Amino acid sequence: AAFQEALLSGEGSLRLAAEDVGRRTKGIYAKHVRTGKGKRGSIAPLSPGYKKWKDDKFPGKPVLVRTGQLLKSITAKVEQA
Repeated sequence: AAFQEALLSGEGSLRLAAEDVGRRTKGIYAKHVRTGKGKRGSIAPLSPGYKKWKDDKFPGKPVLVRTGQLLKSITAKVEQA
């Protein structure tokens, strides 16, 4: 709770650190989705049944992306939940 209060108040450099984490997280996730690879290896392929469903419902979306909302939600801005 104290850490969150410090972030929200903008005291010290915690806000800057949190914003940097947000920027890095968004970049890492975007690269992971774009390349299909991360530090722990490649993304596993979808099962045939799920792939068919996803291709029908969300054509052209890569593995780990259905609507794109997750990537849009990762921000560097610190705000109260």
